[in-house]
Amino acid sequence: MPPRRSYQFGSFRLDAGGRVLYRDGQRVALTPKAIDVLIALIEARDRSVGKDELLRTVWAGTVVEEGSLTSHVSLLRKALGDDSGRDFIETLPKRGYRFIGQVVQTAPPAGPADIVPRAGAADARALLAVLPFEHRGGLDAHPDFGDGLTEEVLTQLARLRAPRLGLVATGDETAVSHRLEGSVRGAGDRVRISVQLVRPSDRHPLWAESYERPLRDVLALQSDIARAIVLEVKGQLAPLRTLTFLLVAMEEGAALGEAEAGQATRQDALLREAIARHGGRMLRAVEDALCFVFPQAGGAVGAVVEAQRTLFDEPWERAVRPVRMGVHSGTVEDADDGELGGPTVARAARVVAAAQGGQILVTAATLALLDEAAPPGGEWRDLGDHTLRGFVRPERLYQLTVAGLRSEFPPIRTPEAMRTNLPPSLTMFVGRQQALAQLRELLRRSRMVTLTGAGGVGKTRLSLEAAGLLVDDFPDGVWLVELASLADAALVPRVIASALGARGDGDTPPMTLIQARLRGKRVLLVLDNCEHVLDEAAQVAQTLLRALPQTQLLATSRQALGVEGETVFRVPSLTLPGSNEMSSATPPDVLASEAGQLFVERAAAVQPDFALTDRNAAAVAQLCRRLDGIPLAIELATARLTALSVEEVAQRLDDRFSLLTGGLRTALPRQRTLRALVDWSYELLPGSERAVLDALAVFAGGFSLEAAERVCADGAEGDTSVFDAIGQLAAKSLLIAEMHDGSGTRYRLLETIRQYAGEKLIEGGRAETVRQRHFDHFVDLATTGASALGGPTALEWLDRLEAEHDNLRAALDWSGGTDPAGYARLAGALRLFWDIRGHYTEGWMRLGRALALHTARDHVRLHALIGAGQAAHRLAHEQRSDDLLNEATALAQELGSIGSEAEATLCLADVRKFSPAGPDASEPLLLRGLPLARAAGDHRLETLILTELGEAAKLRGQYAKAQSLFLESVKCGSDAGCVIDTPTALHHAGQCALEQLDFAAARRLLGDALVQHRRNGNQHDAAQTLNNLGQLALNEHRLDEARALSSESLRIFRGLHDPKCSAKTAIVHATVLNAIGDGVAALPHAESAAETYRGLALPQYRARALCTVGCIHASLGQADAARRALFDGLAEQQRAGRDAGLPDLLEMIAVTHADDPLAAQLLGTATALRERLNIPLLPSERTQCERRHADVRARHTEAAFERAFALGNTRTRDDAIRSAFALQRRLPNETS
Repeated sequence: MPPRRSYQFGSFRLDAGGRVLYRDGQRVALTPKAIDVLIALIEARDRSVGKDELLRTVWAGTVVEEGSLTSHVSLLRKALGDDSGRDFIETLPKRGYRFIGQVVQTAPPAGPADIVPRAGAADARALLAVLPFEHRGGLDAHPDFGDGLTEEVLTQLARLRAPRLGLVATGDETAVSHRLEGSVRGAGDRVRISVQLVRPSDRHPLWAESYERPLRDVLALQSDIARAIVLEVKGQLAPLRTLTFLLVAMEEGAALGEAEAGQATRQDALLREAIARHGGRMLRAVEDALCFVFPQAGGAVGAVVEAQRTLFDEPWERAVRPVRMGVHSGTVEDADDGELGGPTVARAARVVAAAQGGQILVTAATLALLDEAAPPGGEWRDLGDHTLRGFVRPERLYQLTVAGLRSEFPPIRTPEAMRTNLPPSLTMFVGRQQALAQLRELLRRSRMVTLTGAGGVGKTRLSLEAAGLLVDDFPDGVWLVELASLADAALVPRVIASALGARGDGDTPPMTLIQARLRGKRVLLVLDNCEHVLDEAAQVAQTLLRALPQTQLLATSRQALGVEGETVFRVPSLTLPGSNEMSSATPPDVLASEAGQLFVERAAAVQPDFALTDRNAAAVAQLCRRLDGIPLAIELATARLTALSVEEVAQRLDDRFSLLTGGLRTALPRQRTLRALVDWSYELLPGSERAVLDALAVFAGGFSLEAAERVCADGAEGDTSVFDAIGQLAAKSLLIAEMHDGSGTRYRLLETIRQYAGEKLIEGGRAETVRQRHFDHFVDLATTGASALGGPTALEWLDRLEAEHDNLRAALDWSGGTDPAGYARLAGALRLFWDIRGHYTEGWMRLGRALALHTARDHVRLHALIGAGQAAHRLAHEQRSDDLLNEATALAQELGSIGSEAEATLCLADVRKFSPAGPDASEPLLLRGLPLARAAGDHRLETLILTELGEAAKLRGQYAKAQSLFLESVKCGSDAGCVIDTPTALHHAGQCALEQLDFAAARRLLGDALVQHRRNGNQHDAAQTLNNLGQLALNEHRLDEARALSSESLRIFRGLHDPKCSAKTAIVHATVLNAIGDGVAALPHAESAAETYRGLALPQYRARALCTVGCIHASLGQADAARRALFDGLAEQQRAGRDAGLPDLLEMIAVTHADDPLAAQLLGTATALRERLNIPLLPSERTQCERRHADVRARHTEAAFERAFALGNTRTRDDAIRSAFALQRRLPNETS
């Protein structure tokens, strides 16, 4: 077998034989064809590689388009650096590509496959071909069932972490070692799948199976059957191997000085050398230990003996920290990332954690491989069965004693050897590493720490895990006292005494027994579940802390005990999948969260074939979020997976109290169902607190104390105020208080508690009354906020309305069915907030419903009409917007509301400026609205109208006049304190400075505008400013900055679902990418803009987009495609009302027909049009223009060019368009 090729360049290593690319040791995700392209370029790095050669090499025997190669090169560039990848791959126009990075050929490193070579096999890799499943009839309703099953099997095989198993296409079976084949047959509503794994060389069947299932959910069925097949194939072709793992760890101690650090480095070197001499290979660090792997158990045992002898014999200048060692053997599974893992490595880590410094612990599994033979000079000391942290099954441990080395040690670190009654963990402890670290630190500083939190949040599990980690810190023991089942609070001391084994004669008081047992001892007591015996537990805790100075307490309770010296640690819910867009959640998103990890771990326990996939990741993320990351709720949900899919469980969460009832029979009664858990907390509340909690259920998301006091006004009883009740509910972990900078404290209910309290509110007959008060409060809030958004407190009000957005939505949802006029009043009051914060789709939907519900011709309908018209415009529903705003204008005149008439007129002008007439349509409306705004004393509207008048002047090319109007708008808005609208005028003034080539002023004005937009949370206008800053950077030749700015602008506009601005920004981004030299990446952006403008029926803007498409095709050497785009653009321009984009089109058409005598004429017409329309050229545009002129001039004599150019100066717009189309008719048919 030839040696595998490996290449190093920069931080990358390419394993050509294995077709894998690594970056800093981490595998880079690339398609196989992209890897093949990279291999071909690297192996021909001394020369250019033509596109035809790459297509023949990579796609041998397959006919593919050149675009496939282009897309794979683009993918490579993105993987090799930032988007350009110019450090490694160079594009040679019309020639191909060249790899220009510095390459060093290296030997590939050994992976796990090199540890234990397969005996008698040069290459142990199994090559498998998967044949399509044959149809045997009976599946007329599902004719593609077999093909779908085949695809699912291939997909799951490709995901296997099994480097020893390779897949071969079914068309290339000559070298396969195994073949998977099968058939499908239907009968009624059932299907039978037969499958077998055979060895082609002799047709010997290695495995065969039949599966018969009901035909219900076809996709789920195919996935389940494919999973079962793949597991069998993996077991047959990629079996597990037995290896031995050695873990070594230095004992903890004080920080090392310089001399001690030098000795520690020497220790490490001696260890590694001794281990390497016995065939050990280091894998990685596992917790605080180094992990080494051996193919033979004897090698590992020999290594530990030599390593400990070497460390003992070394003449150290100072005492060194002893090294503990643990050896364990077991089966492991190869992984495609070069790692070995699984329970075997985890168990070995727990073995070394149990050892003392200088001690060697070995498991019975390793002794079995050695036939219990001890190494020379050593002997085994049986320490018995011990429970290792995190594992249920005990492990038989042996100490290896070596002649001449220390042999006596303190008890090993296991529950059996240490003085503790902590129960072994029956399930894996998931996440919460930060909480564990914080808790351990608190216990070092405080003698009593109480864990508080909602029921089911995991207080007990966290306390037990922390206590288990602290056993070494308490030489006299860690003792658990379980109070959950205690009905009589007076028995608390007796339960503690029983847990400690403190017994006495006669009627000796339990507290006396406890104090006698613990006096002078360093002990940690864990008091679990104190909330129902709170007073007695607090009294006992106080007594113990005062009488026993070396005793520490760790308590769990839903409410703090209120003991002197107590430190309270609120246990948070598990972290949640980060994306709020749960429909797009992926498996990595889910596994990045603690809640997701817990769900997957527990799901696999109840349903062994459960797997997190792209199909179910969104449902898992939704479950975790809707269950608030509460561990008990998540575990109850996973218990339902025995009968329901993840998606079905998620769909049933609205009835969670009926759904989540599958707790363990051994659990406390209140922990077997979600309802029982919440019942327990609710029944401990006094009546006034219950009433307030019920009323709080109407809030969506968070709420302020002010809102709660108004909405819950009838809930408090007697001397208990809402304020007092809120404080008590927060203390009892039923309400979460969150501090927010600048906005005070906000409160929220966990979704489970909110749903429970909502049921109680309905049962009590108070739901409608409380919801009405909730609606009234938020209508008042929105109305006040709408007035404030035009003034100096607008930012504070924007943040306040955003914080209350969920409550405002809840108020709208409730009033839609009970109070149509109220719904319309609230929606109209929110119109400006929705517009500023970019909630266009929601505003359009809500305001449209308001108009349908409320038809009376009054001010409520007027405000809804204006808001709906503006939202329709943002979403490019231009005709509908025009109709709504015309109706609003008429209604304002009918009602005599000059302020609303001015607002409607302004919005209508904004719509009309995008019509073919442009400023000619918008300016008369603005001139009519300006005196109306001034007469109404509305300085905000005056500011906006001045801005729009400046926009009209800008569209005419009158940039100096436009800038003057924008700056006048800035002054007007600043004087009136209009913090929201002033930055828009500032932005436009900067744009005018850019067009007038005053880059310093443009940078200052645009930069100031961006800062203010971001401070205001105005995403839309911030994105516009980013787009202009990108244009500025492009013209100052700061191309990387221009790309980043335009990319961010495009991302924001697409997130806001604003098609017009998205298309406009896409053109700028495409222009920047093309200037960088990445035309392949630029083209889709320009094409998407053209398609968007086609759908919006905006021919002038589509013409500009198509011109950009043509430019990009031309830069890529695709002349025919460039001409097609340019002539399509010319056809659009012919229909447009304005000709600002016509000069660029004419010039590009001239360049793509440079040999034709008409080319110089078109250049002359383009130059004349620019002068007549006062269209300035920015530096980047001027450079393009000069290059186009030079290209055409080079194809003609000087005299001929000048004559034609001068003639073109005299031609009209229509003459030039006809001449250009004449060029199209001269082309071959395939181009036209």
